Parts: sequence; C-alpha cells; structure tokens
Amino acid sequence: MSPSSHTSPVPPTPPAAVELLGDRLLNAIGNLNPQLLRELKGQLKPRNLSLALGLSLVAQGLLYFLFYASLPSTAVPFQPQHSDYCLEDLSTYGCLFDADGVVQIDWIRWHSHFSYTLGAGLIAILVLGGVYQLIANYAKERQTGTLDFLRLTPQSGDRIFLGKILGVPAMVYLAVFAAIPLHAAMTLLSGYTLLNLTLFYVSAIEIAVLFFCSAMLIACLGTNQAWLGVVLSSSLLYPAVGLLYVLFAIPEEFFGDLANSSTVFHWWIMPLGQSRFALMSFCWAWTGIGIYWIWQALGRLFRNSHATLLSKTQTYWLTAEVTLFWLGFAAKTPSLERIDWEPVLYFLSIFYLVVTIALNLILMPRRQSIQDWARYHHVNAAEASAESGTRRSIWVDLLIGEKSPPTLAIALQLVAACGVCLAWVLGMHQYWTPGMGWKATGIILAAFASMLLFSSLLQHILHWKLKQRHAVMLSTFFVMFVVPPIALTILTQSVSDATDLWTLFVFAGSTFAIESATLTALLGTIAWQLAAAGLFTYQFKRSIETLGRSDVRRLVER
Repeated sequence: MSPSSHTSPVPPTPPAAVELLGDRLLNAIGNLNPQLLRELKGQLKPRNLSLALGLSLVAQGLLYFLFYASLPSTAVPFQPQHSDYCLEDLSTYGCLFDADGVVQIDWIRWHSHFSYTLGAGLIAILVLGGVYQLIANYAKERQTGTLDFLRLTPQSGDRIFLGKILGVPAMVYLAVFAAIPLHAAMTLLSGYTLLNLTLFYVSAIEIAVLFFCSAMLIACLGTNQAWLGVVLSSSLLYPAVGLLYVLFAIPEEFFGDLANSSTVFHWWIMPLGQSRFALMSFCWAWTGIGIYWIWQALGRLFRNSHATLLSKTQTYWLTAEVTLFWLGFAAKTPSLERIDWEPVLYFLSIFYLVVTIALNLILMPRRQSIQDWARYHHVNAAEASAESGTRRSIWVDLLIGEKSPPTLAIALQLVAACGVCLAWVLGMHQYWTPGMGWKATGIILAAFASMLLFSSLLQHILHWKLKQRHAVMLSTFFVMFVVPPIALTILTQSVSDATDLWTLFVFAGSTFAIESATLTALLGTIAWQLAAAGLFTYQFKRSIETLGRSDVRRLVER
C-alpha cells in the first residue's frame, strides 16, 4: 500500500470554506423560499456588494464630516463665537468657556442631531430605494413574461411576495445595515436608552413593510413607472417619519405630566397619551392591520389580475374596522364638559367620504365581469343552489358575489356606518346644546345621502367603455366636492349669509355654520340627493340589463 493512501483529505482553504458555507446557506434559504433564493442569486454579486457597502461608508463619512465641521472652533482660546452645539453663556449669549478658554461643547445635542439626521436618512433610503426596486422588478417580470410562469408554479402568492420583498432590495438592506452601528452609537451617546432604540427600529421596520406591500400592490395594479411609486411614497413618508420622531423624541417626563392632565389624548376611553409605549403600540397595531389588508389584496390580484382588490365579505370587516378606528378619535372622555360639534361632525363627514371612495375603488369590477354576471348569473345561481342544496337568491349574490355589481354591498356598508355614527351622536345627548340634536342627526344623514349619490353616480359612469376610469372618477369627485364650495365662496360673502345654499350644494356645508343651519335645508339636501341616487341606481340597473342581453338577442329585438 502506498503512503499516499493513508493521507487525510486536505481541508478547504479559507475562501473555499466561505464559499461552501455560503452555498449551504443559500440552499437552506431555497428550501424555505425558492423565490427568495432566486432574487438573492440575482443580487448577491461582488460588484453589487462592493457598491452597496462603499456608498454606505462614504455617505456615513460625509455626514460625520459635515457635523464635525459644525462644531465650534477650539483653536483660539476665549474666541467669541456662536454655535448650535456649545453650551450657552447667559451673560453674553455666546459659547461658554472653561478656565483654559476651551469652548464647552454640548455633545448630547450634537449626538442627538446626528442620530436624527442619520436615522431619517436611513429610513428614506430604505423605503424609497426598496419601493423603486420592487416596482421596477415586478414591471420587468411582467414585460418578460416570467410573472405568468411564477403564477403557474406551486408556490403560494404569499411566498412569492415575501421572497420579493426580502430579496429584491437586498443591496438596500445591506447599505442600511452597514450604517446601523454608527446610528446606534450616536443614539445611545445622546442619552436614549436601549429600549427606546429598539422601539425606533421596530417602528422603522413596520413603516418599511407597509410601504413595500403598498409598492407591490401598485405594481400588481399595472403600474410600470417605478418613479411614480417613489413620488407617492416620498409624499407619505415625510409625515410618517415626522410622527415617528415626535413619539421617539418626547421626554418621558412629558408623559408623566400628561398622566395627571384632563387633556391627554384618548382613543375611545383609552388614555393612550399617558405612555410612549401605549402610543407606539397603537400605531403598530393599526399599521399591522393596514399591512394585513394590503396583503389580502396582493394575494387576490396575483392569481387573478382582473379580480377586485377585496371580496365583498372582506370589505364588511374592513368597513367595521375603519369605522371603529375613525369614530374612536371623535369620541370624547366622560370627564369632558362639552363637545365642539362643528369639527366632530365635519370629521365624521370626511370619514364617510373616505369610506365611499375606498369601497368603490376596492369593489368595482371590470365592465366585462359585470356583463358576464348579467348574462349568466341565473345559471351560476342555479349551479350554486344545486351544490349547496338550498336556493340562492339574487340578493345574496349582490351582497357577497364576486362579479356582481357592488351597489347593494356599498349601500349596506354606508347604512351600517351611518347607524353607528347616529348611535354615537344619540349616546352623547348630554353634550347637546339647544337644537344640536336634530342638526347633528341631519348632518350625518345628509353626508350619508351625499355618499350614496356619489357612489351610484360613479357606478353608473364607470361601467361605460372607458380607458381612463380613474381619471373619470377624479373628475366626478372634483365636480361634486370641489367646484361647489369654490363657486359659492366667490358668489357669497360668507357661509352664514347663504347657509341654505351651502347646506344644499356643498358636502358637509352646514358644519361651517352649524348655528344657522335650518331643518328645511337639511331635509331638502337629504331628499334631492336620495332622489338623484335612486335615479342613477335605476339607470345603472337598466344598463346592466342591456349588457346582459346577448348580441343575437339584441339583433332580433331590432
């Protein structure tokens, strides 16, 4: 036997060992989520890794240099100077010096400003960069045809979207992660605790997930312009980050003072303003609910790009949650002595507007789907009745059917929301001023009638053969809700001089002059809007019947 046969295998060199470990890790990821493995293989290239890390380090260095340059000079002792980052001498309103003439620097302020700037920049890069890459990647998949291939794979839509969200912006994640040590160090040096830092990171991650899911939804709706998603995200990201920093930067002593205050922020009867954790938990919970519903819409659109965003059954739950959320801000604590009804009623009217627009966007099917339903719903109802053993009425189909017109479902949800708001107003009767009861009731019913009219008009228009459906919807909104107040503002001197006109023709117009609102004007508003809504609904019904007639039948009738 030769000596070479007794030699042990040569261990792999360090680069080979790293490569082997990376392959095993990728294989494990592929077993968990094949789509994530596919995206990572396209991203994890030496050039991309070097570019992401290099740009991140250069950006951190530039930011540090800019902040370091803003520090007061220590070259000349006792040199008078002003700076945002030195302790103030109250006698000269300049920088304070020690006995040796060295400027006393406010390092806590410097570290906190550095932390705020770096943190806001990281969130902006994470969200905007991720949104752009996700929309661009999805558009590319659609154009090359690989998206149809993904639909045919046994992977669920949830896994595919999760793989894209985790894998497509991988280089953005790497660049942001490389800056986390510097941000964490600056945050801790500025006096914040590790718990506060953890709360900040959890909130930032949830904000990013919300924007990423929204970006995927925009892409599923057919948008190929990634820059459009960036523009929309940037307009919404600024207030989100601002709110995050307000909650993050408020001193704990402030919450302690609020605990004994009667003006603390309440949602329903819960005093959320007494604790930073309570406020953040509230934001986390409702952001999570928003992510859940967007994820449900993604699953529906991925398998059927022509489906509505949500089913009618799902929108019943969604409307209940939105009503609970919105009305909680209007509700007041029992310790309050009075309610300022004008902003509360206007707030509830805006709630109606938001719900109506959302329901029409979510539930309006394509014209072809309505046509198919109008032609074959009798056959489909008979088949469904045969399968279930019970007769399925057309009313049930209108309430929960996938392709049926959403008129009845939307009207039912508006009635339910109106009933909840009326119940709350009646329950607050102890806060009514003289005459406020019928005024508040009339304003809510008028808002309900306006939304019923708006919804029926939209459904009547949107089933036409239109290429720009959303442009028509926007124009209808502009004519109904923007033109009347502008016209009456020009033609009248003030709302109180023409209260009846504002009540009749302006959405929630009576809330601007609630003291001078009349019962006649409110009843007239409700009456003409309900009549118009009924007329448009009737026309919509006739249009559906016309769509349901086959081409042969229409030729015979001629």
